[in-house]
Amino acid sequence: MNCFERLREYSQENTKTRNAPRNNDSRTQRTSLVLFVVFATSIAPLLAQSSQLPAPSTRPRIGLVLSGGGARGFAHVGVIKALEEMGIPIDYIAGTSMGAMVGSLYASGMSSEQLEDALLSINWPTMFNDKAIRRDRAFHRKKQAQRYLFDYEIGIRGTKFLTPTGLRGGQRLIFALREHLLPVAHINDFNQLPIPFNCVATDIELGDWVVLKQGDLVKAVRASMSLPGLLSPVVYDGRLLIDGGIFRNLPIDVARSMGADIVIAVDISAPLLQRNQLKSPMSITNQAMGASLRKEVDKQHALADILLIPDLAGVGTLEYTQLEKIIQTGRDVAVRNRAKLLPYASTKQAPAKQAYQPPQIVFIRVEGLQRVSERIVRKQINLHEGQFLDIVQLGRDLSRIYGLGDFELVDFRLEPQETGTGLVIMVREKHWGPNYIQSGLELFFDDDQNTIFQPEVNLTKTRLNSLGLEWSTDLVIGEEHAFETSLYQPLDYAGRFFLEGRYGFLRDLQNIFLDGSKAQLEGTSHTLNLSAGLNMGAYAEFRASLLQGVIDRSLKSGELDSFSERIDFGGLVLAFSLDRLDSITFPRKGALTVATLYSSRPGLNADDRFDRLFFEQVLAKSWGKHTFLSWGEGGMEVDSVLPPAFQFSIGGFSSFTGYEVGELTGSRYAIYRPTYLYQLGRLSPVIGRGYYIGGWLEAGNIWQDSEDIALDNLRFAATLVLAADTVLGPVYLGLGFAEKNRHGIYLAVGPSF
Repeated sequence: MNCFERLREYSQENTKTRNAPRNNDSRTQRTSLVLFVVFATSIAPLLAQSSQLPAPSTRPRIGLVLSGGGARGFAHVGVIKALEEMGIPIDYIAGTSMGAMVGSLYASGMSSEQLEDALLSINWPTMFNDKAIRRDRAFHRKKQAQRYLFDYEIGIRGTKFLTPTGLRGGQRLIFALREHLLPVAHINDFNQLPIPFNCVATDIELGDWVVLKQGDLVKAVRASMSLPGLLSPVVYDGRLLIDGGIFRNLPIDVARSMGADIVIAVDISAPLLQRNQLKSPMSITNQAMGASLRKEVDKQHALADILLIPDLAGVGTLEYTQLEKIIQTGRDVAVRNRAKLLPYASTKQAPAKQAYQPPQIVFIRVEGLQRVSERIVRKQINLHEGQFLDIVQLGRDLSRIYGLGDFELVDFRLEPQETGTGLVIMVREKHWGPNYIQSGLELFFDDDQNTIFQPEVNLTKTRLNSLGLEWSTDLVIGEEHAFETSLYQPLDYAGRFFLEGRYGFLRDLQNIFLDGSKAQLEGTSHTLNLSAGLNMGAYAEFRASLLQGVIDRSLKSGELDSFSERIDFGGLVLAFSLDRLDSITFPRKGALTVATLYSSRPGLNADDRFDRLFFEQVLAKSWGKHTFLSWGEGGMEVDSVLPPAFQFSIGGFSSFTGYEVGELTGSRYAIYRPTYLYQLGRLSPVIGRGYYIGGWLEAGNIWQDSEDIALDNLRFAATLVLAADTVLGPVYLGLGFAEKNRHGIYLAVGPSF
């Protein structure tokens, strides 16, 4: 009975009593009638309007499930783009590994275009290379890296050797996630994201999979991506987690548990190899590990309402070279399944993304320090309290902290406060530190039977005091025997000023050429060097050194008369170095400048008085796979005559190829060496090492007197090389040519700029 029927019934009853005697009851009834009429009249339009409202929507809730698969995961982006174009709303997202990364970014409120731009802006070939960006390394660390030791660091504590738990800690990956997920950094419940999101990881201790629903979103995604052997495990909520693809690479059941009625699943996991592809122990091992994973993924297929499998034949999980093509492959598979997808299209509008407003930083705190002084870390931070968060500046600050060389991870989080937001810098010191052993190798062969085979080992003890005292010792055994030990003491927490003491012993062989004949001298030297210096940021260094030592040389082979000599040397060395190269092995951009003045003085125990100046400059510029180096060097005496033992010498690989090492000597020299390299490919898509073809031309000469310098007596040489950037350092196979039919074939491991 609606209100109008009740009103009519009430009126009829009132008519029956109209002629009854008037009393208080009748007056009350009339008053009630009036009030009821007023109420009914006012609510009637509302009831009529409500009867015209559409019935509640019965649209099914749609879940999107994204599997892991490394670079193949860029196909997820193409699928999402196609779903947006078709108007298919996504209510839930569940993902594993790369699917977790793509899914978290989309769940944060990005459009498909923003998602694509964000992922393509990342330098993927170097994303899993945790070596500090060279330009941000402390200058002292740059010089250490030029030793070309193996790209692996072992810790030593007492008699125990310690190693990293994974090849990479994910430093660059974590910051990329922090940067792009910054607008939702305050959300701890992943179901409260613009699109509810869950991801999957593996508890390596319990041997089971776990669904991550809350906490630190970036850390959760990083845990889901911890591919064993590539990225180190993540401690998350007390669990030790690795890649979720080990147990649940396609978590359709997770999306169901979130509330999805319809599941669209995208499987980009690599298929099993065919028999004719199983031709190596590694392929068989990978197949054995992948078989059980494939079986679990196939089980999940049956739970999907719509299953999309992009055609990614020939695309490896670590091949980040054709990302646009992979994205298109994902879009194509969605378009092919358009008929299945369109029934779930909706006119529902996606919520507008809120413009992100950087918060004002009210405090900065550093967490996780044990051995490294907090004052040293804070000197690397240029972002200050009271400023608004600048993510670019913060990235530079974290990179400089990481460049100190003491940390396996440098991360950050934001802590909202009533008056603003706090910035917490989270560091994790290398658990295998603070004492490190590294080893290396220098190897050289040429067709003149010159051979060098020199294993190297280095022991460095760091953070011996609060300012960062460091003790480093090198040992070389081979064609040369060398021992060097040094103490490096910063004088302030910013590391601007420093003192260094160094002792070195060297036994080597030196070629000398007289009247067309060749002899070889064997020499031993002892050197003591005391330096004071200034670091100008991470780019330049100036140092002044007092140098003293002694050289003993004697004839080892050749047709010379008996020869032996003792040379006492000592003097002042002024050296300036500016190093902004992005790589010391195969630079693609930047500059290197070195200038050194050695003033030998009898008052400092030297046999002779002379001044010797050396200069070198390298400029690097690249266009795509093409790199050009402008490389020049030279030296001269300054108002003095250089003794034979201190004259310059050229010849050999990368120094007038085609001549023998030390074949040309003199008091002045100059060489210009334009170099071109073309990158043929990458040895490893994970760490970005490449292999190249190219070469260089050389023009210059060496002279005894300035009057001899003339353009008509320049010498010329050319070198063709195949080269590779390896864990041993640069490897070159070279063919050199010079005038007068000189030529040489070279294999070199370890030479550098």
